[in-house]
Amino acid sequence: MQTIIDTVQPYVNTIVTATAGVLTAFVLGGLTNSKLKVNVRLEARTTAAQREVIHKIAGEGFTFAQTAFKEAGGERKLQKALLCR
Repeated sequence: MQTIIDTVQPYVNTIVTATAGVLTAFVLGGLTNSKLKVNVRLEARTTAAQREVIHKIAGEGFTFAQTAFKEAGGERKLQKALLCR
């Protein structure tokens, strides 16, 4: 019984890894599609000056989060930044 498990294990690992890769590709494709839709909507509903202001505010918020929460990592930094708005 153990030799069957040892024989099948590499195939199972390969299938799981490939499935994770395919799912990741679909998620990234969906995010890219969503980003394109948001950009089209922003361009249709805002002026160039408004988009420039939005871009500057986002950049300032990112810089603030990076400097203010330097000791915090990843998810914790995001939560602190969202609470400060």
